[in-house]
Amino acid sequence: MTALKGIRVLDLGTFIAGPHCATILGEFAIAVPDVVPRLSATPGEIRWLGEGVGAQNEEIFRDLLGLKDNDIRQMRDDGII
Repeated sequence: MTALKGIRVLDLGTFIAGPHCATILGEFAIAVPDVVPRLSATPGEIRWLGEGVGAQNEEIFRDLLGLKDNDIRQMRDDGII
């Protein structure tokens, strides 16, 4: 395929969950890929790119890591998070 000769394409979705990947790319003003293939009768659309970066931090800190509110507050005050 000569149209892409010399061009390297990386699929970040392979390494990072799709919605999170789209959010990260959007934070850096990188265009989000369109729906492929584009069908004439049902072209498809991207309705939501996911929540902003860090939207689940509180849930992760509390539920997954078991941190208490005062621990989270202290880490914020110390500039850790």
